[in-house]
This record gives sequence, C-alpha cells and structure tokens, in this order.
Amino acid sequence: MVAAEDFDRSVPLPRGLGVAAIQASIEYIERELPELIDIYYEQMNLFSALVGIYGTRALDANSLYEKTPHRHDAQQRFPDLNRPGFHGDPVG
Repeated sequence: MVAAEDFDRSVPLPRGLGVAAIQASIEYIERELPELIDIYYEQMNLFSALVGIYGTRALDANSLYEKTPHRHDAQQRFPDLNRPGFHGDPVG
C-alpha cells in the first residue's frame, strides 16, 4: 500500500490532479492486477499495456480526469485522459 508521504511534493501535477487521486489509483491497480501477473511472464509487452489500461481506468474513477471518449484518439495519444469538458489535446 502506498502512503501519502511517499510522494515527492516538489513534482508538479496537472491542474486538478492531487496526491489522493493518484494514491487511490495506485491502490486500485495493486488490487486488480495480481490476478493477471502470470501474463507478465508470458508476454511482458502485453502486461505493460494492461498496466496502462488499468491506470487510465483508475484515474478516470478516482480523479476529475476522464478517459478520452474517442477510441481512435485514445489509441494514438498518451495519456488517454482529458479534463472534463475539454475537447483539445489530452492531458500532458
């Protein structure tokens, strides 16, 4: 489990994204991915993609950022998150 004091507060975060949302997202990933750990040993590149998918899902659920609603854009850009109501470039 990640503790709030483990975060480097000098690192700038995107507007509206706080340590609490990141902490909750990390806990979500740590809770959900262990059942898929066998994939890591079979397909390391696939596991990396799963971490990205779960990370996007976790931040969508735990922060004010939301998944990019357009599948094509989400597949072509990183990260796959937007600020609500923002229709320009993704968060970056």
